[in-house]
Amino acid sequence: MSPKRLAKEDYTVGWICALPVPELKASRLLFDGEEHEDVFLDHKISHQYVYGEMNGHNVVMGCLPASQMGKASAASVATELFTTFPGLHFALIVGIGGAVPFPNDVRLGDVVVSLPDLGRQHGGVVQYDFGKAMHDGKFVKTGQLNQPPTSVLSGLGKLRSASARKMNFCHYLDLYKNDSYWDPGKDDRLFGATYSHLEGQATCEKCDLDHEQARLKRTASRPSVHYGLIASGDQVMKDAVKRDAISQKHGGILCFEMEAAGVANILPCLVVRGICDYCDSHKNKAWQPFAAAAAAAWAKELLGNIAPVQSREQGPIHQYDRHRTAQDVWMQKFVGQLTTTKRSVDDIRKLIGRISSYEARKILNRIGRKRMQGTTEWFTRAPAFDQWEFDSANSSILWLSGKVGSGKTVAMTAAVHHAMSTVQASRDTKVIHHFFQYPDTKAMDLFRSLTRQLIQISIDGNTPCPSELVHDLDLYFGDCNRSPDLDEIIDDIVIPLTYTINKLIVCVDGADTSDEHEQRYIWSGLHRLSEQRTERQKYTRIMITSENESQLATLVPANALRIRLDDGCNSKDIEMYIDTRLQERAGKRQLFHDRGLRIRVKDALLQRAENMFLWVHILLDEILRNCTTVAEVNSTLQDLPKSLSDLYLRCLTRRLDGQLLCNPKVLKWCSAAREPLCVDAVSDMLALDLESGEIDQDRRPDPDSVIRAGVSLLVLEETDLLLEPAHHSIRQFIFSNLLRDTHFLDGDFRPALQDELNMSRDQTELEIGQLCLSHIRAKTGIDIQIYRTVKAPPILGMIPQFLQKGLRLGQGRSEAPGIPIQRPTNQDTASFLQFAIQTWLLHTTKFDKTKTSWEKFEYVALQPNSSWKLHPWPAVGNTQISHLRGLLGYAVAQGHRPLLQLLMDQPTLLPRKVYDEVLPGNDLLPALHVAAKHGHVDLIPMLLKLCLINSLCPQHRRTALHVALEHGQDQFAIALCAFPGAKVDTLDARGVSPLALVIRNGPIGTIKTLLSGRRVRLDSKGNGLTSQEREDCIAWKEILLNKVDVHSKDVGGYTLLYRAFLQQNRTMAKLLIASQADVNPKDRVGKTPLNHAASVGDNPIVKLLVASEADVNTKDNLGWTPLHYAASRGDEATVELLLANQADVHAKNKKGRTPMEHAASQGHKAIVKTLLNKSKTTSSLVRCEQHDKQGRSV
Repeated sequence: MSPKRLAKEDYTVGWICALPVPELKASRLLFDGEEHEDVFLDHKISHQYVYGEMNGHNVVMGCLPASQMGKASAASVATELFTTFPGLHFALIVGIGGAVPFPNDVRLGDVVVSLPDLGRQHGGVVQYDFGKAMHDGKFVKTGQLNQPPTSVLSGLGKLRSASARKMNFCHYLDLYKNDSYWDPGKDDRLFGATYSHLEGQATCEKCDLDHEQARLKRTASRPSVHYGLIASGDQVMKDAVKRDAISQKHGGILCFEMEAAGVANILPCLVVRGICDYCDSHKNKAWQPFAAAAAAAWAKELLGNIAPVQSREQGPIHQYDRHRTAQDVWMQKFVGQLTTTKRSVDDIRKLIGRISSYEARKILNRIGRKRMQGTTEWFTRAPAFDQWEFDSANSSILWLSGKVGSGKTVAMTAAVHHAMSTVQASRDTKVIHHFFQYPDTKAMDLFRSLTRQLIQISIDGNTPCPSELVHDLDLYFGDCNRSPDLDEIIDDIVIPLTYTINKLIVCVDGADTSDEHEQRYIWSGLHRLSEQRTERQKYTRIMITSENESQLATLVPANALRIRLDDGCNSKDIEMYIDTRLQERAGKRQLFHDRGLRIRVKDALLQRAENMFLWVHILLDEILRNCTTVAEVNSTLQDLPKSLSDLYLRCLTRRLDGQLLCNPKVLKWCSAAREPLCVDAVSDMLALDLESGEIDQDRRPDPDSVIRAGVSLLVLEETDLLLEPAHHSIRQFIFSNLLRDTHFLDGDFRPALQDELNMSRDQTELEIGQLCLSHIRAKTGIDIQIYRTVKAPPILGMIPQFLQKGLRLGQGRSEAPGIPIQRPTNQDTASFLQFAIQTWLLHTTKFDKTKTSWEKFEYVALQPNSSWKLHPWPAVGNTQISHLRGLLGYAVAQGHRPLLQLLMDQPTLLPRKVYDEVLPGNDLLPALHVAAKHGHVDLIPMLLKLCLINSLCPQHRRTALHVALEHGQDQFAIALCAFPGAKVDTLDARGVSPLALVIRNGPIGTIKTLLSGRRVRLDSKGNGLTSQEREDCIAWKEILLNKVDVHSKDVGGYTLLYRAFLQQNRTMAKLLIASQADVNPKDRVGKTPLNHAASVGDNPIVKLLVASEADVNTKDNLGWTPLHYAASRGDEATVELLLANQADVHAKNKKGRTPMEHAASQGHKAIVKTLLNKSKTTSSLVRCEQHDKQGRSV
């Protein structure tokens, strides 16, 4: 009978093996009946497959190419399975693996199955070598791999619940009895993690059995099956110490393997591994056949518990990710894992608005329209620009510097357009850009903007985001709403997004408008971005602009390519600009028909311009707009201002018919507004009555008069009709101390100007906030009596008790249902109302009870109003309490003190317990922790009235002090510690205290403050005292030693001195010894530091301990002395040192063996000779023919 041949759509289960022998060979033996005929007899494919049936399922088996192990090869097979067999519903990864023997007693021949654990947020497999290197040298695993599909998990649950009698597992194993796969027998030896296999020995026959781990004898003859976490990485694990450390770090791993990480995010799969070794140096291949057979047998048993799929329709795998392309396989080479996306393009596009509101193309075009055709060509033609753009041997940084107002921003638009035209000719180059705009001048604004643009590039190029990226995007900007910090944005999002781009150009303008701290963060992030290299990404080019004298100028590296506007390179642009403007006006006004007058104007301006384009633009605008005679032009030219400040002052005091042209209100409002104001909104504000909140249309000025009131200091953006300062320096000038100096203002107009312009930026923001609240209150129809004076009748408070079961209203304290508010009947869409709704919270951060609009602020903030979308915080539910919980979260995250004050003034609004519960949209953190994360020091006194100072958040059980120090908020930590009861030694779920965090990374001043007046306990890592990272600074360690008990042990059973020796920190060890620390402390297995140092061959530590009079004959729980360990290792230097300090050559361990016997059994002849010579000098000679308890002789 000829073999059955099915179509590729008929195969519903994928089966992946890493090794042809023994894995694939063992798996093929379990097919029911004959194997099927090859599906692709006439087709060329990259990998070969075998086909057959198992327990009703049509199975296609694929194997990695010979000698090509690891996740990259596995990903290649998985991707071809995915694209070739559309009927697949899931896959099984079946083969061998190495066990972590303790604490789950996993033994050779056992089977380990990946099992998701939602509590630990993994899908059953962890890629332990995928993550990011942090600034402190630590490696942090990021993201997670997908879990198996529901159908597989259901079958797994059914199988686990079945009794052994009803399972066919052992029956399937019996099928291998007559083959080479049977149980090797009782040769299952497990040695201690620190004991290495003897070099040159193929087996463990000569390994020292004293190091064998004792385990209980198993009664059952069949292999055990374990369910849990499997670790996947790119290297074979052959280090038992490293094995145990990784297992402990990830909360308990059952086994290690190398392929699952390459498959899990491509195919929904389950991993089944038979155990063939213990991931140590004693690894050999004896158990591989049986382990492969056991895994295959269990996998077939699983298929018997999953209902076969008969349909030939496309399987759920393709629904799992219908956007994957072959390009993803190629990306595997440099991303580190194959990319995939569980979101559609539409889903990712929805996140873009949450990531950043910065519209890069719109802002580029808006600024670019200011550039006159033919200007700024000097920039892209400069030699330094060519070197930066084309010569990879040169610096990747191009820096354009110049004076304030010299035209750097406009020149940057020309460079961006030039780069984008290059992109069209070369598809492998991408350009992203950011022009800093007030008030968004933080580093976070920049990197959120770059994130949005990079994602858009990915969408436009039909390039799926890597799975790790999709996870992080969802975490930070999806429904989880976990606000990322700057490092997370850069390392988890921006930099990985660049991996898919061959050549990247990043253009940043105006970073020096940020404060000094933000400039440092900006440059640090850009520098990290420029340093990125991958197999495919050739380079990242950075172009920045700044003033000559700025904080940013001190951060740019010396080898950066630089173009200085001070060199007069823009002088021809300025001349062209003057000529063009004068020529245009000559066609409209007879005054400028005179060519000689035009030349005089041009020459006068060029002579005084000093490369300041802005100075020329404003002066020329003033001349063309206000001068009506030649005499007025000449007068203006004779009295040209010397600086931009003089020019701005001149504009402010310009008069027409004896009246000031400027309107100080318009200037200050447009300069202080947290979002740009449109002309119509400014008109509304000028006509708005603060008391009633209504706009008096009779007093409302027309838009043209508002624009003229800006006296050339404000410019109109023609697309959106936004009225903004012509340059950021104007905003700084309006609120500078210069205007508060009466000598600089014209005496006739001093009162009119100073009454308005004497206000600070904060005061102006408050004024805008009052206008916003007044207008919102008047237009949104909120009934001011609702939340306070209308009290729910007592009967309403009883309703939840009756409805709680049926409607599941929740447990604990019940609350009266919220009373519906009146919906607005006239949704006014006036410009200022829109502005007020969007920005009232931004303009009220400095509000207090003394302000006349405090009551309106209270009403607008506390009353839910979803119809008008007045409140940006998330509210879980429609009740007053859910609204106030959201308010609390927003207030502490944004540092909005007035909002928090509302809750403090009325403590009954929210139950007390809410203040120590996690807040919606705030990383699962309570109120005090959220404030700590963002460093809002001024909120501490208010929050501590209702929050517990040492409360633990559910995530990692951290205190607010932990959170503050983890996010670099040292000032918050210092301020919090000033309050009574703050604990610096509280251990989180990782066993780390706040003190340990600050010791590793914090400044000495912070350490001193945290320790002031406190005695502290140790944590599991010794509070960082023994770390090598801070060995350069001894003073603070001496301070710490006065605060801790040097004899106490941490949760790991180690004293500070023991920790110091373990970490080879001799400097700290000397300090501790000088502090009378015990040099003979024992750990949980009875080892002293000297035992440990001798066992690992750390001769300098041995010398230090011996010099400190440590006991050279101390014994651990196995009876081993330091000399036993040194002799067994063949460490001649340590042996001689110990012998010179009276080490006992005749000491016997619990098995009756001496150091000489161990040296002899390991073949260390020189040490045997040394010990024999030493024994001859003692009173009782060792007898070479003496036997130990097991009958062995030297």
